[in-house]
Amino acid sequence: MWALRWAYWRGADPRDLARRYYGVVPRDPPTLQVFAKAPVPGRVKTRLARTIGTDAATSAYRALAERTLATAVAARRAGVVGAIELWLDPESDPAAITAWRDRYGVTIETQAGDDLGGRMRNALRSSIARGRPALLIGTDVPGYDVAYLARAAAALEGHDAVIGPAEYGGYVLIGLAQDIDVFAGVRWSTPEVMAATRARFAAAGASHVELPPLWDVDTVDDFLRWHDRRVTTVAS
Repeated sequence: MWALRWAYWRGADPRDLARRYYGVVPRDPPTLQVFAKAPVPGRVKTRLARTIGTDAATSAYRALAERTLATAVAARRAGVVGAIELWLDPESDPAAITAWRDRYGVTIETQAGDDLGGRMRNALRSSIARGRPALLIGTDVPGYDVAYLARAAAALEGHDAVIGPAEYGGYVLIGLAQDIDVFAGVRWSTPEVMAATRARFAAAGASHVELPPLWDVDTVDDFLRWHDRRVTTVAS
């Protein structure tokens, strides 16, 4: 994995990296769907805000979301993904993110469903219904890069699904090539999410690929880890 990332950072074509890892390049780049909230103080990173304050937490959320969107645009430019859709939570005002829409060339959609699983399934199946596989990610994972998205997209060429585990037991990416329900009955925001999802894949008879695990910024320890990573990156 790190050899592929190093090659990407040195300018290698992400599609060539996908070919080297999986032996294929996606014929039809998947839709990239980003689940997000409008960066409104008091509405984002509330757990982190209890430690570092509301304004700092909102700034962190905005920086992470904009990094994610910039990575998405780079992946689109490289041909790794097709359209980019920014799926807002139902309580967010789309008018609050028009700057993101215009800067990154994304379309704005609104999440719908009874819980997180329902909202994810509805988003993914909307792309599949149009004949296009889809990848779904969040906004607060510093490890997203074009090479990671390329591996995810390539995995959907020969499998029903792809998933990027999170270090805490959930996942940071899920992609589907078929409309399969792997979300019902999962207890969200618990360490058992990934294990439950594997069981859902097995029950559905769906083949899937697992990518290397990544971590997201949720707690103050995550925030400090992200800060140290940013400082190291700048220094190098």
